[in-house]
Amino acid sequence: MSETSRVGDASERPEVGAEKRSTMRSLDRALDVVEALVRADGPQRLVDIAQATGLSSATALRILTVLKERKFVAADGQRYQLGVANLASSYAFMRDSALSRHAKPYMQELAAATSLSVALYVRYGFSRVQVVRINGKDPLRYELPNGRLLPLHLGLGKVFSAYMDRDEFDEFAGELPTVMRTIRGETFSVEDLWAETRQIREQRFHVSHEERALGTVSLAAPVVDPRGDLFAVLALLGPTEHSGSIGDEALVAEITRAAGAIARVP
Repeated sequence: MSETSRVGDASERPEVGAEKRSTMRSLDRALDVVEALVRADGPQRLVDIAQATGLSSATALRILTVLKERKFVAADGQRYQLGVANLASSYAFMRDSALSRHAKPYMQELAAATSLSVALYVRYGFSRVQVVRINGKDPLRYELPNGRLLPLHLGLGKVFSAYMDRDEFDEFAGELPTVMRTIRGETFSVEDLWAETRQIREQRFHVSHEERALGTVSLAAPVVDPRGDLFAVLALLGPTEHSGSIGDEALVAEITRAAGAIARVP
Protein backbone atom coordinates (compact mmCIF):
# COMPACT_ATOMS: atom_id res chain seq x y z
CA MET A 1 0.00 0.00 0.00
CA SER A 2 1.29 3.43 -0.93
CA GLU A 3 1.95 6.23 1.53
CA THR A 4 -0.78 8.24 -0.23
CA SER A 5 -3.31 5.45 0.32
CA ARG A 6 -2.43 5.21 4.00
CA VAL A 7 -2.87 8.95 4.44
CA GLY A 8 -6.17 8.82 2.57
CA ASP A 9 -7.50 6.01 4.76
CA ALA A 10 -6.53 7.83 7.94
CA SER A 11 -8.28 11.01 6.81
CA GLU A 12 -11.49 9.08 6.14
CA ARG A 13 -11.70 7.32 9.49
CA PRO A 14 -12.94 10.33 11.54
CA GLU A 15 -15.72 10.90 8.99
CA VAL A 16 -16.77 7.26 9.14
CA GLY A 17 -16.78 7.39 12.94
CA ALA A 18 -18.85 10.57 12.96
CA GLU A 19 -21.33 9.02 10.53
CA LYS A 20 -21.72 5.95 12.75
CA ARG A 21 -22.22 8.10 15.83
CA SER A 22 -24.86 10.14 13.99
CA THR A 23 -26.66 6.98 12.88
CA MET A 24 -26.66 5.57 16.40
CA ARG A 25 -27.91 8.87 17.80
CA SER A 26 -30.79 8.86 15.30
CA LEU A 27 -31.63 5.27 16.23
CA ASP A 28 -31.51 6.11 19.92
CA ARG A 29 -33.87 9.06 19.40
CA ALA A 30 -36.29 6.92 17.38
CA LEU A 31 -36.40 4.36 20.18
CA ASP A 32 -37.01 7.19 22.66
CA VAL A 33 -40.07 8.17 20.63
CA VAL A 34 -41.37 4.59 20.53
CA GLU A 35 -40.80 4.21 24.27
CA ALA A 36 -42.63 7.46 24.99
CA LEU A 37 -45.66 6.11 23.12
CA VAL A 38 -45.39 2.79 24.99
CA ARG A 39 -45.52 4.62 28.33
CA ALA A 40 -48.25 7.06 27.33
CA ASP A 41 -51.84 6.58 28.48
CA GLY A 42 -53.18 7.10 24.97
CA PRO A 43 -52.55 8.86 21.64
CA GLN A 44 -50.15 11.78 22.02
CA ARG A 45 -49.77 15.17 20.35
CA LEU A 46 -46.49 16.11 18.73
CA VAL A 47 -45.75 18.58 21.52
CA ASP A 48 -46.33 15.85 24.14
CA ILE A 49 -43.90 13.50 22.41
CA ALA A 50 -41.29 16.23 22.05
CA GLN A 51 -41.60 17.08 25.73
CA ALA A 52 -41.41 13.43 26.84
CA THR A 53 -38.28 12.74 24.78
CA GLY A 54 -36.50 16.07 25.12
CA LEU A 55 -36.45 16.48 21.34
CA SER A 56 -37.39 19.53 19.35
CA SER A 57 -40.79 19.35 17.65
CA ALA A 58 -39.09 19.37 14.24
CA THR A 59 -36.84 16.42 15.12
CA ALA A 60 -39.71 14.50 16.70
CA LEU A 61 -41.85 15.06 13.61
CA ARG A 62 -39.11 13.75 11.29
CA ILE A 63 -38.75 10.62 13.41
CA LEU A 64 -42.51 10.11 13.62
CA THR A 65 -42.78 10.41 9.83
CA VAL A 66 -40.24 7.62 9.31
CA LEU A 67 -41.83 5.42 11.99
CA LYS A 68 -45.23 5.99 10.43
CA GLU A 69 -43.95 4.85 7.04
CA ARG A 70 -42.67 1.64 8.66
CA LYS A 71 -45.99 1.12 10.54
CA PHE A 72 -44.39 1.46 13.98
CA VAL A 73 -46.47 4.61 14.48
CA ALA A 74 -50.00 5.47 13.35
CA ALA A 75 -51.59 8.91 13.22
CA ASP A 76 -55.13 9.74 14.22
CA GLY A 77 -55.63 13.34 13.20
CA GLN A 78 -53.06 15.37 15.14
CA ARG A 79 -52.27 12.58 17.58
CA TYR A 80 -49.85 9.68 17.32
CA GLN A 81 -50.01 6.15 18.67
CA LEU A 82 -48.16 2.88 18.20
CA GLY A 83 -48.71 1.17 14.87
CA VAL A 84 -49.47 -2.40 13.85
CA ALA A 85 -45.78 -3.30 13.40
CA ASN A 86 -45.46 -3.34 17.18
CA LEU A 87 -48.13 -6.02 17.41
CA ALA A 88 -46.19 -8.17 14.97
CA SER A 89 -43.04 -7.59 17.03
CA SER A 90 -44.91 -8.59 20.20
CA TYR A 91 -46.08 -11.83 18.58
CA ALA A 92 -42.53 -12.62 17.46
CA PHE A 93 -41.28 -12.05 21.00
CA MET A 94 -43.89 -14.38 22.49
CA ARG A 95 -43.16 -16.99 19.82
CA ASP A 96 -39.40 -16.92 20.18
CA SER A 97 -38.92 -16.18 23.89
CA ALA A 98 -36.97 -19.05 25.45
CA LEU A 99 -38.14 -17.94 28.90
CA SER A 100 -41.83 -18.08 27.93
CA ARG A 101 -41.54 -21.50 26.27
CA HIS A 102 -39.57 -22.90 29.18
CA ALA A 103 -41.82 -21.45 31.89
CA LYS A 104 -45.24 -22.43 30.52
CA PRO A 105 -45.23 -26.14 31.50
CA TYR A 106 -44.24 -25.32 35.09
CA MET A 107 -46.84 -22.55 35.24
CA GLN A 108 -49.54 -24.91 33.95
CA GLU A 109 -48.63 -27.46 36.62
CA LEU A 110 -48.75 -24.76 39.30
CA ALA A 111 -52.17 -23.53 38.13
CA ALA A 112 -53.54 -27.07 38.12
CA ALA A 113 -52.18 -27.80 41.59
CA THR A 114 -53.47 -24.57 43.20
CA SER A 115 -56.53 -23.64 41.08
CA LEU A 116 -55.09 -20.10 41.01
CA SER A 117 -53.96 -18.08 38.02
CA VAL A 118 -50.21 -17.96 37.43
CA ALA A 119 -48.31 -15.08 35.84
CA LEU A 120 -44.69 -14.42 34.95
CA TYR A 121 -43.30 -10.87 34.93
CA VAL A 122 -40.07 -9.31 33.74
CA ARG A 123 -38.74 -5.86 34.48
CA TYR A 124 -38.82 -2.99 31.99
CA GLY A 125 -37.02 0.04 33.38
CA PHE A 126 -38.82 0.97 36.60
CA SER A 127 -41.91 -0.96 35.55
CA ARG A 128 -42.84 -4.63 35.19
CA VAL A 129 -44.53 -6.44 32.33
CA GLN A 130 -46.53 -9.64 32.32
CA VAL A 131 -45.16 -11.94 29.61
CA VAL A 132 -47.06 -15.18 30.32
CA ARG A 133 -50.30 -15.93 32.13
CA ILE A 134 -52.11 -19.19 32.80
CA ASN A 135 -55.66 -18.83 34.10
CA GLY A 136 -56.71 -20.94 37.05
CA LYS A 137 -60.09 -22.41 37.96
CA ASP A 138 -60.89 -19.42 40.17
CA PRO A 139 -61.04 -16.49 37.73
CA LEU A 140 -59.84 -13.01 38.56
CA ARG A 141 -62.24 -10.10 38.36
CA TYR A 142 -60.19 -8.33 35.71
CA GLU A 143 -58.20 -9.24 32.62
CA LEU A 144 -54.59 -8.08 32.51
CA PRO A 145 -53.16 -8.15 28.99
CA ASN A 146 -49.56 -9.18 28.37
CA GLY A 147 -47.32 -6.17 27.86
CA ARG A 148 -49.12 -3.65 30.05
CA LEU A 149 -46.70 -1.59 32.17
CA LEU A 150 -47.22 -2.01 35.91
CA PRO A 151 -45.55 -0.37 38.93
CA LEU A 152 -42.73 -1.72 41.09
CA HIS A 153 -43.90 -0.07 44.31
CA LEU A 154 -47.23 -1.88 44.62
CA GLY A 155 -48.21 -5.52 44.96
CA LEU A 156 -45.91 -8.15 43.55
CA GLY A 157 -43.86 -5.41 41.88
CA LYS A 158 -42.16 -5.00 45.24
CA VAL A 159 -40.25 -8.23 44.59
CA PHE A 160 -38.41 -6.44 41.78
CA SER A 161 -37.71 -3.50 44.11
CA ALA A 162 -36.35 -5.94 46.69
CA TYR A 163 -33.46 -6.82 44.39
CA MET A 164 -32.31 -3.22 43.94
CA ASP A 165 -29.32 -1.96 45.89
CA ARG A 166 -29.71 1.32 47.76
CA ASP A 167 -28.34 3.49 44.93
CA GLU A 168 -30.69 2.05 42.35
CA PHE A 169 -33.58 2.14 44.81
CA ASP A 170 -32.95 5.85 45.47
CA GLU A 171 -32.98 6.51 41.72
CA PHE A 172 -36.26 4.59 41.47
CA ALA A 173 -37.70 6.42 44.48
CA GLY A 174 -36.95 9.75 42.80
CA GLU A 175 -39.74 8.95 40.33
CA LEU A 176 -42.26 8.11 43.05
CA PRO A 177 -44.59 10.46 44.94
CA THR A 178 -43.53 11.40 48.47
CA VAL A 179 -46.58 9.62 49.86
CA MET A 180 -47.74 6.49 48.02
CA ARG A 181 -51.16 4.85 48.24
CA THR A 182 -52.54 1.41 47.61
CA ILE A 183 -55.79 1.01 45.68
CA ARG A 184 -57.58 0.85 49.04
CA GLY A 185 -56.04 4.11 50.22
CA GLU A 186 -53.39 2.88 52.67
CA THR A 187 -50.39 5.23 52.60
CA PHE A 188 -46.69 4.49 52.89
CA SER A 189 -43.41 6.38 52.46
CA VAL A 190 -40.23 5.67 50.53
CA GLU A 191 -38.53 4.48 53.71
CA ASP A 192 -41.49 2.23 54.48
CA LEU A 193 -41.08 0.73 51.02
CA TRP A 194 -37.32 0.27 51.49
CA ALA A 195 -37.86 -1.53 54.80
CA GLU A 196 -40.54 -3.79 53.34
CA THR A 197 -38.43 -4.70 50.31
CA ARG A 198 -35.52 -5.71 52.59
CA GLN A 199 -37.89 -8.11 54.34
CA ILE A 200 -39.10 -9.47 51.01
CA ARG A 201 -35.50 -10.02 49.91
CA GLU A 202 -34.79 -11.98 53.08
CA GLN A 203 -37.90 -14.20 53.02
CA ARG A 204 -37.88 -14.59 49.19
CA PHE A 205 -41.63 -14.22 48.68
CA HIS A 206 -44.29 -11.53 49.00
CA VAL A 207 -48.00 -11.68 49.79
CA SER A 208 -50.15 -8.80 48.55
CA HIS A 209 -53.75 -8.09 49.53
CA GLU A 210 -55.52 -5.65 47.19
CA GLU A 211 -52.58 -3.29 46.84
CA ARG A 212 -52.89 -2.51 43.12
CA ALA A 213 -56.24 -4.04 42.11
CA LEU A 214 -59.40 -4.42 44.15
CA GLY A 215 -60.63 -7.96 44.72
CA THR A 216 -57.24 -9.56 44.06
CA VAL A 217 -54.59 -11.19 46.24
CA SER A 218 -51.23 -12.52 45.13
CA LEU A 219 -48.23 -14.54 46.22
CA ALA A 220 -45.00 -13.79 44.35
CA ALA A 221 -41.56 -15.36 44.33
CA PRO A 222 -38.31 -14.27 42.66
CA VAL A 223 -36.82 -16.16 39.73
CA VAL A 224 -33.06 -15.81 40.06
CA ASP A 225 -30.11 -17.04 38.03
CA PRO A 226 -27.23 -19.07 39.51
CA ARG A 227 -25.46 -15.85 40.52
CA GLY A 228 -28.49 -14.74 42.53
CA ASP A 229 -29.53 -12.02 40.06
CA LEU A 230 -33.27 -11.54 39.59
CA PHE A 231 -34.55 -11.89 36.01
CA ALA A 232 -38.28 -12.59 36.52
CA VAL A 233 -41.01 -12.83 39.14
CA LEU A 234 -43.53 -15.67 39.31
CA ALA A 235 -46.92 -14.99 40.89
CA LEU A 236 -50.04 -16.82 42.02
CA LEU A 237 -53.12 -14.62 41.62
CA GLY A 238 -56.62 -15.12 42.94
CA PRO A 239 -59.79 -13.38 44.13
CA THR A 240 -59.96 -12.11 47.70
CA GLU A 241 -61.75 -15.29 48.77
CA HIS A 242 -58.21 -16.73 48.97
CA SER A 243 -56.95 -14.02 51.34
CA GLY A 244 -56.71 -16.43 54.24
CA SER A 245 -54.70 -19.06 52.40
CA ILE A 246 -52.59 -17.18 49.84
CA GLY A 247 -49.58 -17.11 52.17
CA ASP A 248 -49.87 -20.68 53.42
CA GLU A 249 -46.63 -22.57 53.81
CA ALA A 250 -47.79 -25.15 51.26
CA LEU A 251 -48.40 -22.49 48.58
CA VAL A 252 -45.09 -20.79 49.34
CA ALA A 253 -43.36 -24.14 48.86
CA GLU A 254 -45.22 -24.74 45.56
CA ILE A 255 -44.37 -21.37 44.04
CA THR A 256 -40.77 -21.50 45.28
CA ARG A 257 -40.33 -24.89 43.66
CA ALA A 258 -41.80 -23.67 40.36
CA ALA A 259 -39.66 -20.51 40.42
CA GLY A 260 -36.57 -22.64 40.93
CA ALA A 261 -37.49 -24.83 37.94
CA ILE A 262 -38.15 -21.80 35.72
CA ALA A 263 -34.78 -20.35 36.76
CA ARG A 264 -33.07 -23.25 35.01
CA VAL A 265 -33.67 -21.83 31.53
CA PRO A 266 -31.67 -23.95 29.02
